[in-house]
Amino acid sequence: MAEKKHQLTALGIAYEAVIKLGYTHSKLARLDSSINYPTLRNIRDGKEMKKATERFYLKLFFDLINKEYERRMACGGDGAVSLLIVMKNILEAELK
Repeated sequence: MAEKKHQLTALGIAYEAVIKLGYTHSKLARLDSSINYPTLRNIRDGKEMKKATERFYLKLFFDLINKEYERRMACGGDGAVSLLIVMKNILEAELK
């Protein structure tokens, strides 16, 4: 099965992970007033965006993944390894 275009970028990998953690577009919009639905749809669809916008969302998503990782580690570590792998994949994609 072919990968979606957004899954090939660091931002796309981070977006997928955050969605799998249960964050919806409305939950993300409630986290920060500068988050907007059209940009989230552009990320989902793999569209190009400004570098500053990409960095903002990448940092936001990475922080949410890290927060969940820390929560899982505090509760015994179940599922923490999979989040570490996701964070590694994000960093590798960003370095390419």
